[in-house]
Amino acid sequence: MLKSVLEFLEYSPVLAPDCKQWRKGHPTAENIQAVILGDCGSDKGRTETLYSIKQWAPQIPVLLLVDKQRDAPVPAEIAAGVLAQVELPVRYPQLSYVMQQAQIYRESHEPASSKRPLEVFRSLVGNSRAIAAVRKLIERVANSGANVLILGESGTGK
Repeated sequence: MLKSVLEFLEYSPVLAPDCKQWRKGHPTAENIQAVILGDCGSDKGRTETLYSIKQWAPQIPVLLLVDKQRDAPVPAEIAAGVLAQVELPVRYPQLSYVMQQAQIYRESHEPASSKRPLEVFRSLVGNSRAIAAVRKLIERVANSGANVLILGESGTGK
């Protein structure tokens, strides 16, 4: 279910069935938008996995899957290390919101050298994925002498 909702939100989820082997196949954190941490067998397993993720890549936001009907309250050391909790069963509005928060978190923790130059995007506001895609398109043509034709309906703020 979670994988389907993430795919609907246009993410490419990668599943790690074992909390101890989560890093297998992920040599760098460059393309990881967020980590959604599920049940690792115990609170100790969750805590160890959370700390190893934070040591490996502190800029990656960690979201915690919680089943409020079955799970005990989340221990403070785990709750303090995660960006947000996602309640089971997963709902589209909640997951969409926390993934947007994860994107903002990730962007705010990027090194200054990788952030976009302010003069190019002065009047372009917003943090949505659509705006991010527009920014990437602008970056691709910003340093060239190319003419760009922007199409769209009138009144849409082109």
